[in-house]
Amino acid sequence: MFTRKSSIILIVLAVLCVAVPALSAEQNEQVLKTIPADVLFCAKIKNIEYTANMVDQFLVGVSPIPFATSMFVRVQLTQLLGNPELKGVNMAGSFAVFATVEPNQTIPDVYALIPITDYGRVTDVNTNVPKPDANGISTITFNGKPLGCITNLGAYALLAGDYAKTLNMGKSLSAAKTPSLFAALGPDEIKQADSELIWAYGNIQKASKNYGPMLLDKIEQLKKTMNKSADPNVPAPPMDPAFIMDAYSCLFRTLLDEGQSLTIAATPKPDLLLVKTTFKARSGTETANILTADSAPPQKNNLTGYLKDGAVMNFVARANCSSMKKLSPKIIDMTSRAVGRDTNAPDIVKLKTISAELVDSLGEFYACSFSVDPNSKSPFVAEYFLQVKDADKLNKTIDEFAKTWSSGVFDDFYKKMGMKTTFTIKRGVDNYKGITIDSARFDMGMVDGNSPESQMINKMYGSGMNYRWAIVNGLWVCKISGDPNAVYKLIDQAKAGPPAAMCSEMQKAMPLIPDANNMDFVATYNYLRLFKVIGTMMPVPMPSVDVATKSNLVFAAKLQNGSVTVDIAVPKEHLTEMMTMFQMMMMQQQMPRQQQQPMTMPPPTAP
Repeated sequence: MFTRKSSIILIVLAVLCVAVPALSAEQNEQVLKTIPADVLFCAKIKNIEYTANMVDQFLVGVSPIPFATSMFVRVQLTQLLGNPELKGVNMAGSFAVFATVEPNQTIPDVYALIPITDYGRVTDVNTNVPKPDANGISTITFNGKPLGCITNLGAYALLAGDYAKTLNMGKSLSAAKTPSLFAALGPDEIKQADSELIWAYGNIQKASKNYGPMLLDKIEQLKKTMNKSADPNVPAPPMDPAFIMDAYSCLFRTLLDEGQSLTIAATPKPDLLLVKTTFKARSGTETANILTADSAPPQKNNLTGYLKDGAVMNFVARANCSSMKKLSPKIIDMTSRAVGRDTNAPDIVKLKTISAELVDSLGEFYACSFSVDPNSKSPFVAEYFLQVKDADKLNKTIDEFAKTWSSGVFDDFYKKMGMKTTFTIKRGVDNYKGITIDSARFDMGMVDGNSPESQMINKMYGSGMNYRWAIVNGLWVCKISGDPNAVYKLIDQAKAGPPAAMCSEMQKAMPLIPDANNMDFVATYNYLRLFKVIGTMMPVPMPSVDVATKSNLVFAAKLQNGSVTVDIAVPKEHLTEMMTMFQMMMMQQQMPRQQQQPMTMPPPTAP
């Protein structure tokens, strides 16, 4: 049985869950010009039927439960209006949902905009929608119970759950005296709202004013609760809970104070889901200054070819030096405050100087392949290729950083987490083909060596992380591995010069991200490869499965004009591989223990 509020929520969910042939820019501008500027959030969908069908195609073979999104959308609208033909509704138009909130108000008012072809048919033919009253409002009913109210706005019908709010908002929007969201957005945001199939916008400053103090107060209350031990005989957790909550509080405070907006866009395709998220900082803030790319045009990136197939994660990044030099001291300051250190103390100031010199010593591009070796005591393996501008300065900053570790802010940070760490460097430990090799070791463990957390860390990092590196042909090459000779291969690669072609997985991944070659950061991530190793570290043994995987999630990021945009490409192929893995795990759990053996899925055959 539907209630007024639950029905409105279902309509909102139906719209948000789905969205197409591109509508004209004029049509897309119209919905943005209808929505008021001071919204808390809004979401806009193009051509809801087409999009729902695209979602259905993407979910085929992925969702364990058959679900027809297109049917769900039409059923919800039919139940709302009372006519399966949805007379007067423009199913190819842009649907929208938006919410407003008054000062000191906690529960927002939610409205929906339904595109229409003829409002008269909406109230004449659809059985749940009566003729409008003297105020132009129709109260929608279902089985004699009110579901909401609707009124005419020309190209749109305004839907809300309350008569007075529908009337007031309808008058406000019809008078065209209220500033529109279209006027409040920047050109890039308008372009994104026009080009993407599903687009959502959140006003961070509006959320900060109404919910910021309450959120920060809840964090403080939670911190006090976590500090109180219900049983004095129960040992304290290894990590300082107040420290964790302080870190979250500092992060939230920065985002709320200096954030302007957050937009999320999604485009479902039969074999791919593209998601784009943009965080925009308030103009003139420190965060906006950090999120600004270097003015110099980027050079050609020659490091992508060093990435390799079979990695858990591959990434290549462009160093925005000015941004990094602004961000590093901010991170050091935040960490210092979290551990109770004076941000102006001599050692903290020195650490900021070291971080700036490190940025100056490095070149424009970095690349890394992160893999796992299940047979090694420390299963994590990484290969780094970093361009170097000043080798002497780089070596000096590495040495200075190592000297500050034992009494530095980052060691204090780990102590607050209940961990003990050491970081040591040895120079000239080896020589290969005339190239000097240096080494470092990072040891990390819990203060309480018998705790479950300590056992997990031992499984993750074994006897510590061993680094071996060299500088070859303007590249800093480094291998994190249990094999001391593993860096030899990287030296040979650097001597040979950049590979002519990318590995096959990067060749497959790069085209999935629009304009990937001009992004500041591009990464592939393989969930199945990491999950396989994580499963061996769990306190409770997990079924061992081996699923052939050749696809990856793809991430990319770019800084631009005080904002950061993150693109995510989710191939259907990778989700299908994940579903196969989980299904095999469930099957193995159902087998008698004595029959459990690692299950192997054969690689797919070529079409």
